[in-house]
Amino acid sequence: MIEQTRPLNERLQRYWNDRARTFDWIRRAPDGFDAEGAWREIVSMLLTPSSGQRPVRRVADVGTGSGMIAVLAASLGYEVIAIDFAPAMVERAKQSLAPWPDAQVRQGDACALPLQHGEVDAIIGRNVLWTLPSPEDALKHWSGLLQPGGRIGIIDGTHHGDFRRFPALYKHLSKAFGHGGHPDPVADNNPNKEVPLATLDNPQQVAELFRRVDLAEILVRDHHEVDRRLRASWSWLNRVTYKPRTFSISARVR
Repeated sequence: MIEQTRPLNERLQRYWNDRARTFDWIRRAPDGFDAEGAWREIVSMLLTPSSGQRPVRRVADVGTGSGMIAVLAASLGYEVIAIDFAPAMVERAKQSLAPWPDAQVRQGDACALPLQHGEVDAIIGRNVLWTLPSPEDALKHWSGLLQPGGRIGIIDGTHHGDFRRFPALYKHLSKAFGHGGHPDPVADNNPNKEVPLATLDNPQQVAELFRRVDLAEILVRDHHEVDRRLRASWSWLNRVTYKPRTFSISARVR
């Protein structure tokens, strides 16, 4: 499967490398909304073990991008290894994590992480699983890197497929009015249209992948307040075409 997806993976790497210059738009928050505080709370929730689970000390943030989730984990006191496959994103993450000298930033593919078995206690990622050509293979790989009792947590959303309801209309409106800082999701050069979860519309689709790789204690959470507050800062075009449902899924390795 990995060999079959290699050409797509290479195009995805080029795409996200080019996106590095403007990748922080999602972090801009409307007045009165502590965006980082909201994300920090979700990260804390993902990394806090249930009764009887092994404690989490060192965390890998996969698909770190500019380092947003890695920074939040570091601010919570975790030892962080941030990983991205796009060289430009790696450089952005290094800048973001500079205040935490013990944090590491590594370049690597989500299906071949530059980690030793047992090197981390948890693997997390935000808006990364949906971008992968083989998300189930990635989850299997992550699970295999963790000791029994290790944690996997992802943050994602169902909004990635919304633009595909009326792509021609969106393109027309976007050209006329702009798309409010979002990357054009229906552009001809956007390879994310080709990944399996490109039209993700229900968190249970991702939860099913967790079940297939035999993870335990799978917990799906919706984050409606994040959606509501983020929408308040968007352009009218994005509010019309985006109907986000931010969710997180956490699980334990058997």
